[in-house]
Amino acid sequence: MKRALLLSILASSYLLFAQENLLPERTAVSKTLANGFQYTLVENHKPKERAEIRLYVKAGSLDEANNQRGLAHFVEHMAFNGIKHFKKNELISYLESIGMVFGGDLNANTTQERTLYMLSLPLQDDNLKKALTIVRDWADGLDFDPQEYEKEKRIILEERRLRDTVEKRLSSKYFKLLYGNSLYVERDPIGLVEVIEDSNASIAKSFYDTWYRPESMHLVIVGDFNRTEVDKLVEQSMSSLKAKSQKKQVARVASDFNETQVMFVSDRELSRNSVTMFLTEDISPMRTVADKKMALHKAMILMLINLRMQEQLHTQSPKAMAMMMSMEQISRDRYTYEFAASYKSGDGLEAMEELYSLISSFEKYGFSAENFALSKRLILANVEKAHARLKDNQSADIANNLITTIENDSVYIDYEYDYNLTKELINSITLAELNSVYKEILDIKNRSILFKDIDGKKLDRDEVLARLKDAKLKAKDLSKVEKMASSIIDQNLTTTKIISKSFNKDLGIYSYVLENNISVDFKQNSKNKNLLLLTAFSDGGYSILKGDKLTQSKNATVIIDKSAPGKWTITELEKIMTSKQASVDISIERFGEKIVASCNTVDIETMFELLYAKITEPKVDKLVLKNIKNILSNNIRQAENNPQYLFMKDIAKEYYYDNPELLPNTISEIEKLDSKSILALYKDRFADMNHFHFVISGDAEPAQIEQLIAKYLGNLPTDDRDETYLAIPYKYPKGDINITKQYNTQNRANLTIQYTSKTPFNIKNSIRTILTTNKLSIRLRNLIREQKSGVYDISVNTEFEQELKDEAVTSIKFACDPKRRDELVSAIYSAIERLIQEGVSDDELQSVKRMIGLAYRKGIDNNSFWVNGIMKSYRFDTPVDTIVKFPDILDSIQRETLQDIAKELFGKNRLVMSLMPKKS
Repeated sequence: MKRALLLSILASSYLLFAQENLLPERTAVSKTLANGFQYTLVENHKPKERAEIRLYVKAGSLDEANNQRGLAHFVEHMAFNGIKHFKKNELISYLESIGMVFGGDLNANTTQERTLYMLSLPLQDDNLKKALTIVRDWADGLDFDPQEYEKEKRIILEERRLRDTVEKRLSSKYFKLLYGNSLYVERDPIGLVEVIEDSNASIAKSFYDTWYRPESMHLVIVGDFNRTEVDKLVEQSMSSLKAKSQKKQVARVASDFNETQVMFVSDRELSRNSVTMFLTEDISPMRTVADKKMALHKAMILMLINLRMQEQLHTQSPKAMAMMMSMEQISRDRYTYEFAASYKSGDGLEAMEELYSLISSFEKYGFSAENFALSKRLILANVEKAHARLKDNQSADIANNLITTIENDSVYIDYEYDYNLTKELINSITLAELNSVYKEILDIKNRSILFKDIDGKKLDRDEVLARLKDAKLKAKDLSKVEKMASSIIDQNLTTTKIISKSFNKDLGIYSYVLENNISVDFKQNSKNKNLLLLTAFSDGGYSILKGDKLTQSKNATVIIDKSAPGKWTITELEKIMTSKQASVDISIERFGEKIVASCNTVDIETMFELLYAKITEPKVDKLVLKNIKNILSNNIRQAENNPQYLFMKDIAKEYYYDNPELLPNTISEIEKLDSKSILALYKDRFADMNHFHFVISGDAEPAQIEQLIAKYLGNLPTDDRDETYLAIPYKYPKGDINITKQYNTQNRANLTIQYTSKTPFNIKNSIRTILTTNKLSIRLRNLIREQKSGVYDISVNTEFEQELKDEAVTSIKFACDPKRRDELVSAIYSAIERLIQEGVSDDELQSVKRMIGLAYRKGIDNNSFWVNGIMKSYRFDTPVDTIVKFPDILDSIQRETLQDIAKELFGKNRLVMSLMPKKS
């Protein structure tokens, strides 16, 4: 009796604890004005002198009437085409003049449920005050100029053309599996062509006036400012907002079907077969301790399922070529669990059986105790690492996380409270409890089986259900697993000597030479808290490989990586790495061999262990090789449906004279892959590690780095041979070349105008090129998008092949109506000619300089910035202090020199690549 009473008391206590409300973050101050307008402010000093602004508007495509389908998204576009204080395109021009980049620092997007406006703002002068003026105008000051509206109409139709993709077409068919017969299925934010074409500014303004109301808005500002001052500015700016409508919003509710649905979809461009089981349920906002615990249950289940699914490559002749479980919130109140498998043509039912048998195994037998403990360790390790990085929280991340909680009507949980609560909850979860939650997930009645099948093959629903029943009966017990070791390598390595050490005081870079002649640079960088990045490079690569060796090299690193080093399988290695955050990627590139590794500070030694093992103990698992060859061959067959794949293959054949480096592998080449050749090539390329230069940047002490490089890098194999690359440019026909192919199955032209020039590479030319292409990109956006309404997006980019010393490739890319191709190409040529003849104005130069300067200041705190900069300095023998002298060099660039660089970049050798619709 006493025991029963005690259990009852404990159960009641837990119930009270579980229903306890989560504690909101204390540094996030939220207020609601008298008019219903809400705002949240967070004072955060990472990065310095910047602020992140988000305006959330609870108005999306669900709120559209039948004659407004697409106008929620249209209103978002009009926010950049004339507001009270910035007429027409003056807003974008102003923001670019202070260094912001359209599409990066200034953006917006619309979903079915809401519209979001975003600014990433430099905090100089009165920028923040002007930004609040812009936000206020977005809230109730859009112009809806009829002429601007008509111009923007064509841009939106071009955006819709871009979205006409295989996945978009398929999703329009299967969305009812997720949302039932609800408005979600009908209200795609991009809208209907006929509605957009027939609409006018007054109809769009009617939508805006109805739904853009202060009580439907939430402003988030996070940044390096005084919160009290910003609080006053927001209140002054937003208090006078008034609602122009009291119309009730449509319910954000999807409908249920409570049965198993089966659907087969296909598309003319589909290039991958897959089967997915969706389990869809309604969810509540995360507000209580119980909600938090359920989220942790789901995270653990996701880890445990995917851990087992990764083992699929290690089974004999699997029908499922890959498997994955994912979870996705598909609306404010709806959630779906997705179990997916890809398969070869004709193997759809068998792949589904394989997938469902695995899923059912854990329902029938439960998860293994060992893997359950492993998942706990991983989550707890991640919690510790995230907590250690709290002081390094970036304003953009905080702002985005706040918007997510606003969208979901959830609590933005206090950091310290969440840290302690998560540890407490994880430790309280039992295996029986987790198994029970998994069974509840599989018991969801809204179940859908979706086949995306290239051949368009359809099967009877009853046959699919019967196969599912058989698969469940065949489920094997996977709850027993072997215990794993905790270390990647077995041998005890002796610490070697560091024979040379120097320190660049101005840049904070330590340079070492090890006993085996490996050279290392280390930049201590505590601004990326608890993170470390390593890269290494050696000359060689594809440039010195021919014939079969070239084919082997394109696939060697993937096959060896999936085989795992030493005695481990990839699954065993992943289990060892599960509670750690460290990765090592090895690749063979055009001009050399490359290693990229990263880790959390506490896992530095694990990263070095993994790197050492991958270099010294590579192997090819024959079962892995067999399965990867099947996958690669299947991918090649299926890629034939992809217009872009066919087009790029033709470019490699016709323009680059059948260059084997650029051509994709053929099935016959894949079939010739053999373990002996792959392993021999890999070992050869990584046998002389003294020809690799290592660069490390991160939050670590020099003494720790010295100990680790002496132990692990100092024991890597070395050789006396010379290593070099062949600086041979790709051959291509000179002059004006046009290649047009008609592969697109939708009414779209994909254009790339490519210039190949002889432009000597140096730091000044590099900066001049960045300034020139940025300015041309802005001009083309104003001309081709804004004036001509010909495209949704157009980009300009230049890549220097520094190994070739003087080759630069500049590409202009866009998609458009095929009928307007020649007109737009001609306009682009005219804009380029004007740039060459007239250059840029002083104002234009200063504007793009501010953009590049801001990008530099944003990047200089990152490990990748230092690693890439130091490596380039080493490889191309340029002064390493160029990294910090960049702002001075940028400031010294004269506008006349941009004309000179434009003449070089846009010279005689021009290739126009047009991927057009099929004639039929």
